[in-house]
Amino acid sequence: MWRLDDEQRMLRDTVQQFAREEIAPRAAELDSKKAFPDGWFDAIAELGLFGMTLSEDKGGAGLGDLAAVLAVEELAAACGSTARVVATHLFQVVPAIESFGSDALQAEMLEELAAGTSLGAIAYAERQAGCDLGGLETRAQMSGENGTLHGTKTYVTGAGVCRRLVVAAKTSEERNVHALSLFLVDRDGEGVTVDGSPVSLGYRAAGAPTVMLAGAKGRLIGEVGQGAPILHDLKGRANLGAATIAIGVAKAAYTQGVEYAKTRKTFDVPIAEHQAIAFKIADMATDLEAARALVYQAASAADAGDESFGRSAAIAKLFATEAAQRCSFEAVQIFGGYGYSQEYPVERMYRDARMGTLSDGTSEMQRIAIAEASLA
Repeated sequence: MWRLDDEQRMLRDTVQQFAREEIAPRAAELDSKKAFPDGWFDAIAELGLFGMTLSEDKGGAGLGDLAAVLAVEELAAACGSTARVVATHLFQVVPAIESFGSDALQAEMLEELAAGTSLGAIAYAERQAGCDLGGLETRAQMSGENGTLHGTKTYVTGAGVCRRLVVAAKTSEERNVHALSLFLVDRDGEGVTVDGSPVSLGYRAAGAPTVMLAGAKGRLIGEVGQGAPILHDLKGRANLGAATIAIGVAKAAYTQGVEYAKTRKTFDVPIAEHQAIAFKIADMATDLEAARALVYQAASAADAGDESFGRSAAIAKLFATEAAQRCSFEAVQIFGGYGYSQEYPVERMYRDARMGTLSDGTSEMQRIAIAEASLA
């Protein structure tokens, strides 16, 4: 059972204050411009958040996954796009290098990843292949521990600001997951082109760029042909990150709904006094508390090395992302016509929440994974 200690509460409160004062006031601007300004992540780096999950002997803070969840939740409550980039870096890229990178790759990359001088993004999806890893078409020609990559990756969240890309590519002609390997690619290196399109419905500042690889150089992560097992190992962390963002967005939608219901009047009374609105608030509160409990429990399982972590993370991701959809939908309903307008932030939260059930494995894929784990 999860329980926050004093250090974790202090971390949560510090990030919450920072997010409210520095990030939330500009969230609408970021969404509108569909981009982050230069240096946007510098202040987050100064807080030491980018290395918080990395073990102390490798230059990180060693605070664990629950601490990371607390921080990302507060960032997501202020700006979902910002949280998306941070979560991918924390829960996927850093663990990929720490757990599977060679000693040389770790020595070269972990310090800058922990410091936030370089951020990382994940690039494995393609237009014709997402969950079907065997259907990927990007190829890598090996030369020692390095690969030369050719192909196109889609929906690479944060590619516009992340200097390091973890890329999945085939190292043989077989059409199965055993042909897959992972590489660390320098986004600014020769043979790499980042196209900002398409513009996504939500998380617009983080974007959904297309990354084109034409002779790009990549350093092998793990062993040749071990890409699928590594991605499978990282899946729980990816789910945990997505679930955390969801509870942050749900929290923001709930807070906005409560505040508006208390101040907006109809028939000479605050709309919160109408049972139809009060019940919406009750449902949102229930969804948020249940989702948070599942996410914190999954993070605690990860910190404890519990074998059930993968199943717990899938359950948390499924419930939290769908709860965020419900909470943001109800927030728009509470605001009425204003909720559909960009004058208020709930329409942005509604758009952001929708992506949660699609990214890092759809809700349907989570249900398959949960069923398989439950019936094993």
